Amino acid sequence: MRRFRNNKEVDLRVFFRKELSTLVSIGTLGDFRKALKLKQRNPLFQSTYFFNRNRFKLSGFGGDNIQFPSSNLEYLLAVIFDKVNREKKILNNYISQKEEYEELILNGDYCSALEVVEEIGKNSGYSFWYLEAKFSTLSLLEDVDEIRSFYDKVASKKLTDVEQRDLDLIFDRTSPISKVERISYSLDSLKDGLAIDDAIDSYIIDFMHRFNCSNKYNSTQVLSYYWQCNIVDIYNAVLRLIFTESIDFGELDQSLYEEFKSLKESIKDKKLSNYFVRADNYDDDLKDCYLKMCDLYIYGDYHGCKKFYENNFNNNPLVFSLYELYINSLINLGLESGIDRNGVLRKIIDHAIISGSKYEEKEEIDKLFYMLNHIDVLQYSCLREEKRVVNFEKQRIEKIYRYFECTSFPSNPFNPNNCYENCISSKITLSSIDTDLGMAIPEYRNKKRIADFYFHRKDFSSAIKVYLSINDAPEHMKDEISNKIILCHFYNNEISKACVFICDLYFNGMLNKNRMDGKKILEVMEECEPPEEASINIPIAVYLIASNLSEDQVIALYLDDFLDFSNVEKPSELSALDEKHRFLMHKVCNLNVLESLHTVRNIYASSSDRLLDRMLILSKLDSYDMLEIKKEIKFLTTQYSRNLCVKDVGGGKININFEVLLEIIKEEKSLYIESMNDAYYREKDYFDFNFDCIEKQKNTDIYNSVYEFLSAVRDVYSLDGKYGLDYQLNTKIRHNGIVPAIRSIFEKEGILCKRLEGKYIDNENFERECKHLLLESYYNTAQQNIKYFSKHIDTRLSKLKSVYMQIMTNDKTEKDRLFRFPITEKDIASFILYLESDRTKDDYVFQALELMKSKTNSCLSVGRALIAEGLANDFSNELKELKNSFRAGYGKNYKSALSLVLNDIDSKLVSISEWLSFSEVIGENFKLDVAIFEAENFTKTIFPQLNLNVSVNNEEELIFDGKHLDSFVHMFILLFENASKRRKEHSFININVSITLSQHGFIEVRVSNESSSIDLEELERINSEINNLDFLHNANKEKRSGVFKVKKILELDFQCGNKVTLEADKNIFTFVANLDVSNLIEGDCNE
Repeated sequence: MRRFRNNKEVDLRVFFRKELSTLVSIGTLGDFRKALKLKQRNPLFQSTYFFNRNRFKLSGFGGDNIQFPSSNLEYLLAVIFDKVNREKKILNNYISQKEEYEELILNGDYCSALEVVEEIGKNSGYSFWYLEAKFSTLSLLEDVDEIRSFYDKVASKKLTDVEQRDLDLIFDRTSPISKVERISYSLDSLKDGLAIDDAIDSYIIDFMHRFNCSNKYNSTQVLSYYWQCNIVDIYNAVLRLIFTESIDFGELDQSLYEEFKSLKESIKDKKLSNYFVRADNYDDDLKDCYLKMCDLYIYGDYHGCKKFYENNFNNNPLVFSLYELYINSLINLGLESGIDRNGVLRKIIDHAIISGSKYEEKEEIDKLFYMLNHIDVLQYSCLREEKRVVNFEKQRIEKIYRYFECTSFPSNPFNPNNCYENCISSKITLSSIDTDLGMAIPEYRNKKRIADFYFHRKDFSSAIKVYLSINDAPEHMKDEISNKIILCHFYNNEISKACVFICDLYFNGMLNKNRMDGKKILEVMEECEPPEEASINIPIAVYLIASNLSEDQVIALYLDDFLDFSNVEKPSELSALDEKHRFLMHKVCNLNVLESLHTVRNIYASSSDRLLDRMLILSKLDSYDMLEIKKEIKFLTTQYSRNLCVKDVGGGKININFEVLLEIIKEEKSLYIESMNDAYYREKDYFDFNFDCIEKQKNTDIYNSVYEFLSAVRDVYSLDGKYGLDYQLNTKIRHNGIVPAIRSIFEKEGILCKRLEGKYIDNENFERECKHLLLESYYNTAQQNIKYFSKHIDTRLSKLKSVYMQIMTNDKTEKDRLFRFPITEKDIASFILYLESDRTKDDYVFQALELMKSKTNSCLSVGRALIAEGLANDFSNELKELKNSFRAGYGKNYKSALSLVLNDIDSKLVSISEWLSFSEVIGENFKLDVAIFEAENFTKTIFPQLNLNVSVNNEEELIFDGKHLDSFVHMFILLFENASKRRKEHSFININVSITLSQHGFIEVRVSNESSSIDLEELERINSEINNLDFLHNANKEKRSGVFKVKKILELDFQCGNKVTLEADKNIFTFVANLDVSNLIEGDCNE
């Protein structure tokens, strides 16, 4: 790593490290302090030890990267308090300005907030806080150009590798276009990679980038990382560690607590004083208002609570411990906030209300949490998350409230350690359930506190009885009560009652399944006795519990019991008798559950058989949720066609279903397409479409709408949970993929050391062969070399998995990420030139996906070289070095194993590198009869009550190339489905298919059937349109688009000359297609 900036600094750091090492070897804290004071007289020591503002203005922001050379927390805290005491003036200015900044951010005055950030940067230099605050404020201002400019400015400084990494992480999570899922995954991956080496950085990833006040952190490791950072970062870090109880003064020398306590006399920080329960930072009126707000809430006066907050705390947004009461009041009243400022406070309130009932819409509040993690107000989202899942956990929630007492307001009447006279909130907190409160609180609140008492005492029967008696609970309380009843039933071994209760809630629209503790419920269910009767409520309830946890196997087990109880073999044999049966068939019996069910019942001969069974299930649902079912039928049709006679060729494992992605983007990102079209029509007459001039028009709607559209396509393409590239990387490359495959090369010959509790143990093969032959010192040295080699292999493989194989979707350069998808100016300009008035949605999405595919191919090419050349060379060198480290005459078998690996490593890595390619999938060569037969079988599943018969007259012996099989099957399914919908007879249909050779290279396909009615005018219209360029527009319509979709297959899939005609003779409808198959048939079929 690039740790040093010049030789002078190297010499100074070497000196400083030696001095520190001498200091920490001193035996007692008192002697350490005395020696430290003496060292501070040395100007050289002092210049590195104390905070130097100029250093943080000229170069980096992460300190000197000198880890504190001791795990002694007492010494560390003594040093940090010493530093803090020295910089009281800077810190007092910072604290005052930081409070002003936070109020401006919450109130929405982002421009003024940015000015305050710059003033703090001017006073104290670059810091983690300054970077976070500036990036996030620019994001709130949506100033993308300035964000990039600031990033480039900071990155151009002499940053160490660690500083560059932290800068990138801050940039990622504060960027307005970064997705929460991607931020979270990147942090997880980085943390896992660092943990392999037990690197100090692994302890601070969560603390620095997603601080959560309900967690406990390794204070020694965190402070060892921060102790030489900017003084504002040191101060922020130590306060957060103390407020989260990560530092326990009860376990430390008492003098440290007294030293920390003395800081409040010279550092004017309300948060610091609040820790010592001093409410005199606030006037009595504010304290009285705080307590009155709590009492209004307890009395159930939610109108009064709302009004009182808006009148008394509108200008005091930093008292965020009241947000919960205010937001719950709004939920209970069904009203919007009366706060008129459109700042972060309003965003928090609005998003909290929405995500309370629709958990899947919590993206925005989670984004704010990552973006503004440096502001304690956002810890409110941690409270919401902890209270979301209803369970027995109280400690983490109580810990958050204690954190709020330090960082928001200290006078908490719900803390049993506090007592306030004439305050019902305090009285109810301190009273037992038998106490007569003597005040009129709502009956529901009194009942709930009694029921909660039984719940936490695990007297579940009593708790259920009292919970069920609450009939007038406010809206914010209903989910909690319902989910506690569910838990009580399960803990009482009452599976049937619990499942009936869950289903009743769901089908009455009252179940918030995101608040159920699914993992705990499933654990409890495993210990329960199975119910006597496997009613339909059980698989439905288990699905509602487990579907968010991807526990398809568990759902399948309970579905299996219900199928046995119903005396049926396959789910398709069930009947849609009522709403519950329809739900079971539609939702519970999905493809993933059917796949898991097969492992239990062994009912499907192939994946295509499973698709057919799912199709039969859907065909029985009539008009139940038809829009969703139509979409799934469309997917099943495509997937069934692709599955037929399909085999993989080549080594590629990346298999993207571009057809499904196209449909997803058209549906989910239609607003982006419409916005782009609108911008094009508005500005096309005066926009300069010269390629070289486009980049100068960045402020136009055309430029920005194209950028937003391409970014939206990129996000779906790269991150979609089922069909995106990241899913392919996750399932086929990162996990159970490349890393274990490469490691197996070494494991096969037994040359690596195993790990036990995070440490490498002696290699077993070498131990058996050599331990009894070698001197202990020689043996230990050899084993140490093998351990170093093993660690090197694991480190490289971990980086391959957690860094190289990650997707980066922002617009900066990061050399270690293999899959980079920045939207460049060239991409935007090229796409702008593609814009035309007659382009369809399909055109635009297809073109954008082609761009993504091209970018992916470039990334995959680099990845193949990384493995086949980069890793191969690195591993070969390490193998040779290890082999040469052994003296002649011993370890013959182990060295032989090294030689075997060395001989194979290049060829095996080349083979594995080919995984990083798009998979090539083809079908077996086929006659059209095969495609017709499969299409007939599939159509029968769409219309199970219909007696469908297809007769084929195919005298031609043409053999078609297997890669076209899925398209032919899809084409005939569309034709047979259309014919069945417009059949003459209700109970049966006869479809005639004839295939004849019309002229050299052309065949004529005729599909005819009796139709219920034929609109000749409509027929004429279609014939006039279908063979010109407008067919694509009609193919994308939802209704009456079947034959146009067939035309689309002929044009886009087959790319052959063709002509389509519709004919009518009395009540016989005939589809006719003449197509050039010269490039579709297998090469040798004419010989």
